[in-house]
Amino acid sequence: MRSVGGESAIRGFYRIGRSRLSRMHIDKAAIVRHLHKHGRHDDAIRADSELPDRIHSVQDAELLQQWGIDPEGIDEIFRDEPQRET
Repeated sequence: MRSVGGESAIRGFYRIGRSRLSRMHIDKAAIVRHLHKHGRHDDAIRADSELPDRIHSVQDAELLQQWGIDPEGIDEIFRDEPQRET
C-alpha cells in the first residue's frame, strides 16, 4: 500500500476471503466530496456537520446507508481516493 500526502479517505483495510481487501475507515471529507460530486450539496453540508471524522465501513454500515452509500460498494465508490497506511 502506498502513502500519499494530503487528505486520505482510507485509514485501514480488512481481509475478505483469501486475497480481496476492503476499506475499513472512511474520512468524513471523502463522503462530503462524494455527495457534492453527485449534486447532493445540501446533504454534503449536513454530513459535514453531523458525521464523525472517521466512519467505519462495517460498524457504521447503517450510518453510511442513511447517506445513500452502500457499505458493500465502498471500494468502488472511493477507489479514486488516495490511500495510506494507518
